[in-house]
Amino acid sequence: EVALAAVKFDGQTLIYVGKNLKSNKEVVMAAVKGSGFALKYASDSMRKDKEIIMEAVKNLPQALKYIHQSLKNDPDILNIKKLSSLKWHGTDCTQSFGFSFLGFLEIILSQDFFQ
Repeated sequence: EVALAAVKFDGQTLIYVGKNLKSNKEVVMAAVKGSGFALKYASDSMRKDKEIIMEAVKNLPQALKYIHQSLKNDPDILNIKKLSSLKWHGTDCTQSFGFSFLGFLEIILSQDFFQ
């Protein structure tokens, strides 16, 4: 309860929780929703979880550098990388179309766009 409240308040406090909580999906999900950077402190199993990765990337696209090594060439992750790198003059290209990049990312990934 205390750890969950702490990571909800500041996701980066995941660094201070016990090893077993760094493998707890509810705790890690709350942490990455608050700070995508928290993925860095999650257990290997959580850094392999695509749902956790999506939440982290929605919060901070640069969180991709903290995914587990075994997923670096995963097709889904490569698609997320492509989408998270879409830039137009240094800003999200989707801003020009009236919706957020993160919303765009969710729509594309939920539609099997790349298949």
